[in-house]
Amino acid sequence: MYFSIETKALPLYAIEGTGLSAEPHLHTHVELIYFLGGKSVCRADKAEQTAVAGDIFIAFPNQIHSYRDIVRPPNYLLIFSPDICSEFSDIFRSGIPSEPVIRGADKSGRIKSILADIISEKGKDDPFYETRRRAELMLVLCEIFPKLKIEKSRRYDENTLKRIISYCYENYRSDISLSSAAESLGVSEYYISHVFNCKLHMGFKEYINALRINDACRMLKEDKLTVTEVALECGFSTCRTFNRCFMSAVGKTPSEYRKSVK
Repeated sequence: MYFSIETKALPLYAIEGTGLSAEPHLHTHVELIYFLGGKSVCRADKAEQTAVAGDIFIAFPNQIHSYRDIVRPPNYLLIFSPDICSEFSDIFRSGIPSEPVIRGADKSGRIKSILADIISEKGKDDPFYETRRRAELMLVLCEIFPKLKIEKSRRYDENTLKRIISYCYENYRSDISLSSAAESLGVSEYYISHVFNCKLHMGFKEYINALRINDACRMLKEDKLTVTEVALECGFSTCRTFNRCFMSAVGKTPSEYRKSVK
């Protein structure tokens, strides 16, 4: 499991879908999920909660968040820039929810109705379409913010954090180490370890192996390479180490996984 750094071009992206399972990721936008059904374990930074129908999950900008579906949930998904709701932008930038899941957030059905209208893109040719969508988004935030407990966020140097993660993602297939990363990035080994432990709740080496295992899963779904070739391609020095790490992360050997995905 790994997280990616995403950039969002649209100020407001809204869609209805089914299923949320996603590796940890972060971006400068707000991510809001309205659960129409199903069941998913949602994580934002260190907080992890299970969400079901009627619940709302929200991740603030630059919070690492992920989903693990138990029962694939039908949902409304909104991803939006805090700049389009300036009345809340200071809160988005200085705080985080102590609990990212708002349970039973919409007993009246009002929020669901507003979100459905945003997603429908009704009246798209109207010259005031974007203004109306912004107003509807503000209504949703006005409904949910009184139900959120906001605590002051412990901010790291976000540019440095992104540089560290980008470096790992670009070099995990090579013989990467904590010392080589620190030297290349010009930061201390202690700082990198501190960021990983506090933000990802895992060590540097564990994260690198998680990147490699994720890549291996993708390759094993194809028949182009043998298991040994996959191991070496992903950055593992030996097949034995690869098998041990893969079994620990996935619960199956690489060969068993390959058979199961077929």
